[in-house]
Amino acid sequence: MNNEEHNMSDTSAAPKALKTAPSGIIEKVALTLVRDQALLFARSKGQTLFYTLGGKIDEGETQAEALMRESDEEGDIQLLFNTIEHLHTFEGPCHGYVEGTVLKMYCYDADYIGMLTPRNEVEELAWFTTADMHRTTPMGQEILRWFNRQGLIA
Repeated sequence: MNNEEHNMSDTSAAPKALKTAPSGIIEKVALTLVRDQALLFARSKGQTLFYTLGGKIDEGETQAEALMRESDEEGDIQLLFNTIEHLHTFEGPCHGYVEGTVLKMYCYDADYIGMLTPRNEVEELAWFTTADMHRTTPMGQEILRWFNRQGLIA
């Protein structure tokens, strides 16, 4: 049986279609909270890999506005605007997108009001160290390595 016949007869094994980005660049913000030498990560419903809490910046939004919106939508917390602090910007391949798509991830720390609780598409929140690298994307791994080099996480 050739590949075309195999693909037609076994749709359960068909690869998931990769997303495209018209500009080739995806810009996201992430709330990178550290607690007890671990970094906050989130897992979306139906997914196995964890990502940083946050998301895409909507048209007309500032990075801080996007971070505040995403933190509320995904973690049920309200960030205190005056405490939002840019920590680092990461750039690399974008997981789940066609090859060549670049992800620019703007990472922030902030104080907040509320209790971190998974909301909307987020099913689980977890605190990661470098021992959890296998549970996240290449970008998540790079973020964990950077926080470890800064002495912020184990």
